[in-house]
Amino acid sequence: MVRDDYCRGAENSKYSRYQLSIVIPAFNVETYIGQCLESLAAELRSDDPVEVLLVDDGSTDETASRMDAFANSHSELAIKLVTQSNRGVGAARQTGVNLASSPWIMFLDSDDVFVRGGITSVLDAVVRHAHHDVIGFAWKSFDDVSGRFVPGIGFHPSESEALCWPHQPWAKAFRVDLLKREQFPSMAYEDLAYIPAILWLASSVVSESSVVMAYRKNRAAAATSDVNPAKLVEIIAAVDYALDICRRHSSSATALSDAKVRRFRTDKIVVDGFLDKVPKLESIGQVYDFNRILRRHLRSCDLDYEIVRARKGLLAALVVAAAMHAEPGIATLSYRLLGRLKRYAFAR
Repeated sequence: MVRDDYCRGAENSKYSRYQLSIVIPAFNVETYIGQCLESLAAELRSDDPVEVLLVDDGSTDETASRMDAFANSHSELAIKLVTQSNRGVGAARQTGVNLASSPWIMFLDSDDVFVRGGITSVLDAVVRHAHHDVIGFAWKSFDDVSGRFVPGIGFHPSESEALCWPHQPWAKAFRVDLLKREQFPSMAYEDLAYIPAILWLASSVVSESSVVMAYRKNRAAAATSDVNPAKLVEIIAAVDYALDICRRHSSSATALSDAKVRRFRTDKIVVDGFLDKVPKLESIGQVYDFNRILRRHLRSCDLDYEIVRARKGLLAALVVAAAMHAEPGIATLSYRLLGRLKRYAFAR
C-alpha cells in the first residue's frame, strides 16, 4: 500500500522538482526507527528539494505505526509511506528506487542516523557533481551498546578496483537511471550482490570528504553481527551474483578480467567474509567449518594474496596462502592461531 496522502511539502518548495530521494527500508526496528527519523527531520526544511520514501517491509511490531505517526507530525515535508508484504530489504530498497521522482537517490538504514549538516552536504554535492553517476561520502559509526562514536571513514574510489570499493548502499548518492539498469535481488547480502556491480557499471564516481551519516555497530539482530559459518556460503553467492551482473554488461571496452575477479573474490569473501570474523570465533569447530567452506568454493589460484597483505598484513597473507594447500586440520589451527594473535593485538 502506498500512502500518497503523505506526499506533502512539494507545494511549499521553491524548487520545481525534487533533487534527492531518501529511501529508508524498515523491518521490525521499533527500537531504532524513531531515532533514525528524528535525525532526518532535524536536517530537513520544508523547502528542501528532498522527498522521503519510507518502505515498511511487512513489520510485525510497531515500526509501521511509528513511521505513520512521524509522517503525520511532519506534514510540511514530502514523505511517502509505503507498506508491503515481507520480501526482504533488497525488495524494500527496490520499491524505493521504483517510486523515486528525483534524479538522485540515497539510502539510509532504519537503525542508522544522519549527522548534523549531512543532508545539506549531499544536496550541495549533487548540484556540483551533476555529471557524475555516484558520489561517495564519509561516515562515522557508533556502538549500539556503549553509544561511543568512532571517527569518520572516507570513501576513496581511486585507491582500488571499483568492485572492491565499500559495498554498503548508504553514504552514497546514486543517479537513479544508473540504479535502474539492474534491480536489487531478494537474497542474503543483497547489498554485496548489487552495489559492487553498480559501482563497476558507473561511468564516473567521485568522493566527498563530508561525514553525512552514522552507522550503528554491534546491534544484536543485525546481519553483520552473525559469525555463523553458513553465512560464508551466502556471501559467496552474493559475490557470484554481482559478477554475473558485470558479465552481462561487459563489452570489449569494459572487460571483466580474471585479475579483477580474483581481487573482488579475495576482498569480499576471504577478507570481509572470513578473516574479519576469525578473531571473533569462539570454537575451533567454527574455524574448521569456515575453512571447509572456503576450500570447497575457492582454489589458491582464485585468490589475490596482495589484497590480503594490503588489508590484513603479511602474516595473514602467508597464513591464507599456506592454508589453501595444507591439510584441513593444520589449516584450521593456523587460522585459529592467527585469530588469537589478532584478538590479542586488538585487546592491547
